[in-house]
Amino acid sequence: MDEDEWSRAAAGASSPVVDGSIWADPDDLDPDWRPPRSWSLAPRWVKVVAPVLALTIVVALVWSLHGFDEARDTQTRVAFGSTITTGTVAITPRFAEWSNDRYGKVWKLAISGSCHHSPVVNAPETAGHELDDAILAARPNTRQVSTQTLVYFGEARQLGSSTQYSSLTPGAPPVPCFLSFEFDDPGTPVESEVVLLVADLRYRAEDLSQQGGSGWKLGTRTTVMRVPAVVRDPKTTDP
Repeated sequence: MDEDEWSRAAAGASSPVVDGSIWADPDDLDPDWRPPRSWSLAPRWVKVVAPVLALTIVVALVWSLHGFDEARDTQTRVAFGSTITTGTVAITPRFAEWSNDRYGKVWKLAISGSCHHSPVVNAPETAGHELDDAILAARPNTRQVSTQTLVYFGEARQLGSSTQYSSLTPGAPPVPCFLSFEFDDPGTPVESEVVLLVADLRYRAEDLSQQGGSGWKLGTRTTVMRVPAVVRDPKTTDP
């Protein structure tokens, strides 16, 4: 091949490609060039259907593992002065008082407020639930939890825990109520706030565990409220 033929061949290499021909580009590859991915070569309907199918599989998997079930063991924080309902009792705390027993062995805490009957659908009108098992108090700084809870309804502070619900007449206005707690470790200074924890009481018509039948059971939700507390005059006689 003479010089003219080499020139014509070199010129042809950079000339437009003729349709249907295969040719080799003698220039180096562009460093930014990337080979096409197999996904980009897939048909359009595959690109649309595949993500939808993947999302469907994920949703089905989460559903089968109860991932969309109602959250359990959760706490609901409410502002002071709100009304907390558990079982058939609605409680509105007003204030809290600390007092030391006459022997100085325990701190007592009394949360005063008002209570009224709160009807529950598909449950007996008579309460019958262990209200003292559903209520606790805690000290926010030391995180100490009360060791005993008693519930009183009415001005006379008759023991109302578990049995005496006669003061909470359906449809009647709220009555005074008192939540009494005890704390060990009397040497620990009291706080200006206490934490009231009220668990959810629900009536179950059937007990799947067959360990008690129908009745009021502790739920999985807890309502939490911070209540201002003062120290009662130590000369005041404990109830």
